[in-house]
Amino acid sequence: MSAISAVHILEQATAIVIPVYFHSETDPEFAHTLLAETVQLFVREVADPAAICLSVDGSTVGDRVAARIVAATGVQVVNGARNQGKLGAARTGAQAMLHDPRWRYVAMIDQDGDHFANDLLNLVRAAEHVMATLATDKVLVLGGRLSRHRPLGFLRGEQEDLANRLLLDALVYHATITSQPLRWQFTGMDELPDFHSGYKLFTRASAEAVFASAPQLEAVATMPIIATRSKQ
Repeated sequence: MSAISAVHILEQATAIVIPVYFHSETDPEFAHTLLAETVQLFVREVADPAAICLSVDGSTVGDRVAARIVAATGVQVVNGARNQGKLGAARTGAQAMLHDPRWRYVAMIDQDGDHFANDLLNLVRAAEHVMATLATDKVLVLGGRLSRHRPLGFLRGEQEDLANRLLLDALVYHATITSQPLRWQFTGMDELPDFHSGYKLFTRASAEAVFASAPQLEAVATMPIIATRSKQ
């Protein structure tokens, strides 16, 4: 597809969900600065700030911080009644955005500003290419990190590598017993996809499959997986 059409899809047809959680002891001004800078990066990428949804995960600090940012920028907000963890916040935000038929894609972004906003265009281009090549509307693009150990520390990096290995083994097992080969032709050169990257792009169909109902993680095995590098 052309670069112009990819830009149009990003600007006009891509929703962005940012799960938000801050501990009750977090300095509100620090929380506001961190989240506001993240939001500003992605506001520049879309035509309408309402394409961005802050999904607050039952945090009073997060509620107040998000309200200030909504007032200043025009982004949307949904507030969870209680803490449900990141997956719960992601589901709440995605479900809210899927009510709007404009969105062809739903991107998930961490609140901490670690992701490059301009890389979202590359994720859109990758998804469009895979959908056209495989004639499928169920695609998940993973924004892989160059290193998990450097930003997370050795122990946490090892834990994420182990979790990625277990998930990959589960997907291979599922593919074997169902005779549905995994589609690896669009993955990067790393041994393991960065499944736990906070930077993900879902096509509308894949977002509906993952977020519209209770999680059925085995369904991921039927979706093409793309690993791209998106942050240091």
